[in-house]
Amino acid sequence: MEPENNLWMEILASGVLVGATMVVHGCGMYCVARASKHGLPTGRAPRPTVHIGLAVSVLIALALTTHLFDIVLWAVTFQAMDLVTPAHRAFHFAALTFTTLGAPTSLPEPWLLLEAACAIAGTFTFTWTTAVMFQILNRVFEWNK
Repeated sequence: MEPENNLWMEILASGVLVGATMVVHGCGMYCVARASKHGLPTGRAPRPTVHIGLAVSVLIALALTTHLFDIVLWAVTFQAMDLVTPAHRAFHFAALTFTTLGAPTSLPEPWLLLEAACAIAGTFTFTWTTAVMFQILNRVFEWNK
């Protein structure tokens, strides 16, 4: 395949994966937001501090699970495209790249943009999760005044 054609394939693959990541993450954040409406206090009704702490812990676990699904999406893609094998290395590579820590190795030369797209998707999703958690914790602190 000529370099120009491969570049367009790489851009297309990156766009599809970033889009799929946003859909998966959006569904996860929707679940976290909905769960927060049911598990956290509303109004001025007093609830034990332990209940609030457990509810926030469950919401954080849901957010973490969402990120794990995001990483699995990238890992499965890397392995399916035969870019990183075996599965545990693909997951490790995806996790390090998604969190922008950076993996000790890189993808093969024609797919370097895919690696950058993974890091960009990770940056967006972690920022999104942070915004959702700030909103939830703001509600907890407002209730606790």
